[in-house]
Amino acid sequence: MRKERPMGKRGPHPKHSDQDYVDAIISYRKRHGYSPTFRDLATELGITSSGYHSARIRKLHEAGIVRSDPGHARSIVVVQDRV
Repeated sequence: MRKERPMGKRGPHPKHSDQDYVDAIISYRKRHGYSPTFRDLATELGITSSGYHSARIRKLHEAGIVRSDPGHARSIVVVQDRV
């Protein structure tokens, strides 16, 4: 059972795992045929904080789970599909 953080000003803030991010990227690419932007990915996961979201993607980059081309939009690609 997934734990939720306390209610904030905008409602509950679910805590997503790295695998949730990987699955959201894969799912988005299958549905649309291209990679999500950071904003698209945040929408997929119900996240409103871009700072939190950017930090999680950076963590996945550093772990070698995803890669992207700096300066190119929609370039997030999953390298490992299981975290």
